[in-house]
Amino acid sequence: MTPPAASSAASWSNNPISPSSYPQIPVGNHTPQLKVELASVFLNALKVYEEKNVKFADAVMAFWGIDKGITTTYTYDEKDFKRIDGLTVLKP
Repeated sequence: MTPPAASSAASWSNNPISPSSYPQIPVGNHTPQLKVELASVFLNALKVYEEKNVKFADAVMAFWGIDKGITTTYTYDEKDFKRIDGLTVLKP
């Protein structure tokens, strides 16, 4: 399986990745398809890391919360979290 071309990344820039579209990644002879728990969290985090220059760890925390139904976060580090659609950011 070859990765999508860089130009195709723009086509999904405003669409979160749903479980039905998880990529199946060949990893070798002993693991033909790697399945990652919380794949949508990590894939969406990678997307905003690349497209919006959000720190990866902040993006993972944000999308983990969104996945669990948490749409408000309290932080003094508003810069990255404000770049994530669907998240309300407040100072404590």
